[in-house]
Amino acid sequence: MPRILASAAALLLIGSLCSAAPSATPAPAPAKAALTGKIIWDQTKINAPDLSKVLVYLKPLDPAYHFDPPRTSYVISQKQVKFTPEFAVVVQGQTVDFPNDDTMKHNVYSFSEPKWFDLGVYSKGEKKSVTFDRAGLVSIHCSIHELMNGTIFVVPAPFYTMTDAAGNYTIDGVSPGRYELQTWHPILPTFKKQVEVAPGGTSTDISATKDLVTGGEPN
Repeated sequence: MPRILASAAALLLIGSLCSAAPSATPAPAPAKAALTGKIIWDQTKINAPDLSKVLVYLKPLDPAYHFDPPRTSYVISQKQVKFTPEFAVVVQGQTVDFPNDDTMKHNVYSFSEPKWFDLGVYSKGEKKSVTFDRAGLVSIHCSIHELMNGTIFVVPAPFYTMTDAAGNYTIDGVSPGRYELQTWHPILPTFKKQVEVAPGGTSTDISATKDLVTGGEPN
């Protein structure tokens, strides 16, 4: 009997030691960082244009980089024979809802390379949706009202912003790593450069001369 009690006590001791052992904790994810900078225009050649509202975004260069697209749909309304807003930025993989909030029938279609679709004609109170699974520029139109046009720019990752009146930009919440920094504007040239975003944040300016894309659209 004493031998049985001793064995039981030993088992209880081993169990208490195991339960007291600290569990392994996962390594913390790298802290998000900010990328800041400014579009620098060479005014010795030409006066600087309006550098506000330039879309600045990051394209990941690490093939293993992954992100979950936003779960919330972006909404572009059809109202007063207009798309509202007429310009939208969405993340690759995000869904856009197109509700008809007008008093008449409308149609939404696009023949742009990143996304071809035709939602057909539908009435007030109806809503149709499209998921944009490729990055790039998408022009949207209404087959009934030819002056009704809009633009959707699909960025390849959730890291983007618009410049202020002086051409300054700040992209917050960036995962540290290697990226291609790109811009888009309906009138201005496209700029592109490679950047390394450090854990503590990075600052880099965009040169309107050195970083100019001479042909084609950003991708």
